[in-house]
Amino acid sequence: MSNVKGDVSLYVRLRPGSNDDVCVVPDAHNGVRLRQSQSLRTETSEAVYRCDRTFGPEASQEDVYQQAVTPIVDSVIRGYNGAVIAYGQTGSGKTHTMIGDARRKGVAPRAVGELFRALENRSNCTVEVSVLEIYNERVRDLLAPGPNVTHVEVHEHCANEQNVSFRCPDATSWRASNPEEALAALNEGMRRRETARTDMNHTSSRSHLIFTLTATQSEGIIGATLRGRLHLVDLAGSERLKRSMSSDKAFRTTKLDTPHTSGPKA
Repeated sequence: MSNVKGDVSLYVRLRPGSNDDVCVVPDAHNGVRLRQSQSLRTETSEAVYRCDRTFGPEASQEDVYQQAVTPIVDSVIRGYNGAVIAYGQTGSGKTHTMIGDARRKGVAPRAVGELFRALENRSNCTVEVSVLEIYNERVRDLLAPGPNVTHVEVHEHCANEQNVSFRCPDATSWRASNPEEALAALNEGMRRRETARTDMNHTSSRSHLIFTLTATQSEGIIGATLRGRLHLVDLAGSERLKRSMSSDKAFRTTKLDTPHTSGPKA
């Protein structure tokens, strides 16, 4: 991955599988190779998809983070906007990669820790976090006070003709003084997401979760402010369950083709 402003890189992470009919393996030339078993193989039974880097089933959470995410966090600290976006089929391991667990921390806790470590020796720095969920083309504010579901509007923001972005200015932001407070906001958002999942009768895989950290560095002497935003996105599952009618057997066959993407750094 280069550090060019606006760069987009695609990384694929493969998880272990037990199906004997389809094999998904890293390709020697930065890609993923899909092929059928020897008994079913034909001239057209192989396909290769190119990407920037493939992580095999043996890759650790640390490997994925250091190679795919660290350059993005570094750019955010320098004042750019960046995004890490996890995309793939339901149950393929997106949330494991993004969140992880106590023993195998994912992208979010590692990125939060690295961001605060980089800012701890700098003066006049603040970090604010927000947690949003997109479901049925509506944006829910998962940190809004009160027990009820709160929706916020999306507004187009034009810095100039070349820099057009979309923001939710009414979304709740929490000030975080350390990694623990930032991750507490994420956990609160995920808790509310799960509560709404039951109330609204939809599964978590059908909604997108967006965890945003905004790092602001101010220099009073010269009157300059440096601001970078890091968006960590756990997208909805890529398949339509009602249309695919996925059984356990079919699901094991297809869930291996699971790209995890790291989005633009700026």
